Amino acid sequence: MPYNVIDFFQNLPNKILNFILFKLYQILILFFKWTDFINKKIKEITSNVKKLEKIKKISNIIFAVTIIVYLIVMFFILKKPKLNISEKLKFILFLTTFTLIIIKINQIINKLEDISNMFRSIRGFFKNVIWLFFSLFLVGLTIVINFVKSDISILIGIMLIACFIWSFISCCADINIAILANLILTGVSGMLFQISNYVFLYKINIKLPDDIKLPPEYTFPEILKIFMNTIFLSITIILGLTTIICALKKHWIEKYRNH
Repeated sequence: MPYNVIDFFQNLPNKILNFILFKLYQILILFFKWTDFINKKIKEITSNVKKLEKIKKISNIIFAVTIIVYLIVMFFILKKPKLNISEKLKFILFLTTFTLIIIKINQIINKLEDISNMFRSIRGFFKNVIWLFFSLFLVGLTIVINFVKSDISILIGIMLIACFIWSFISCCADINIAILANLILTGVSGMLFQISNYVFLYKINIKLPDDIKLPPEYTFPEILKIFMNTIFLSITIILGLTTIICALKKHWIEKYRNH
């Protein structure tokens, strides 16, 4: 009996690790299936002109109604004397977030043909991916800022949302196009990261206005270097992770989905 207890606790880390890996695998497969479903649905809708036009009309009506409701509710919130400033701000933030989601969904629906082209060619991917990413990212960013209070949590939330949205868009596209596009962007981001570091090896004298105060331990070029490194490193990490996820999806398609 003691041996079994000791053996159980010795194998416990492996069991926990296997359980975590299995759950991650299940989440990843669900993610792949969902992106596949989105891809097929967009192709199906864009190939049927009548259905697409009907969806656009419904979306535009919902968009118009949402804007009208937003303006009316905003008018009454601002005019209501019983609400204090903090309560008004909460209502405004919630209402603005909801309205922004509707606006972005409407924009995406009205550009479904462009998104469909984006999923089928490398040129279409680079032409349309930026506005689609920032449309979805803006929604996610608004939600994070509304519900997360800690500065560190906001930064982590922004990174996770950016990574999820970029991975989602990439996996919705043709997988070979997604891998190639992410490899190109990772290479470009890596080069810009190295170039920015090389540029900051030289002493750069930038005079700021007197009313701008910097931390005494940093000069402006040093702060600029930290900022640039953070941006390019974050982008490179997101692109690198997305490339790995796309490669895993390609393996899943070849080994499991097509058999």
